[in-house]
Amino acid sequence: MSTLFLDSLTHALMITGFVFVMMLVIEYLNVLTQGVWQRGLQGSRWQQ
Repeated sequence: MSTLFLDSLTHALMITGFVFVMMLVIEYLNVLTQGVWQRGLQGSRWQQ
């Protein structure tokens, strides 16, 4: 029972860490390009 819990917790933390790192990378690119690529995505709903 505890092995299942620890495996689930480990995977949940790995996924959370991956999402956090991806958010940091996207924010870094946004700052680096001064929002140029993000403004291109704001054109319409279909472009998103």
